[in-house]
Amino acid sequence: MEAGCGVRIREFGSRRYFYFWHYEQVEGRSVRRDEYVGPVRSSRAREETLHRVAAHFRRLEQDLARRRARIERIVSQA
Repeated sequence: MEAGCGVRIREFGSRRYFYFWHYEQVEGRSVRRDEYVGPVRSSRAREETLHRVAAHFRRLEQDLARRRARIERIVSQA
C-alpha cells in the first residue's frame, strides 16, 4: 500500500491542466497513475481535484483501520 497522492499542474502551450496522481496495486506492485481532471481555470476541475484527494485519503484511512483491527485481534489472541 502506498499512501501517496497529489495534484500536478501540467502546461501545454499557454494552457494549464490539473492531473491527480496516486498509487494503485497492479499484479502485486505499486504503480503511479496520473489522471487528467481538467483545466486549472475551471471551478469544476478544482472541486473534482479536491474531491479525488479527499476520497483517496478516506480509502487509505479505511484500509489502515482494517489492518490495525486485524493486528489487534492477533495480538489479543496471543
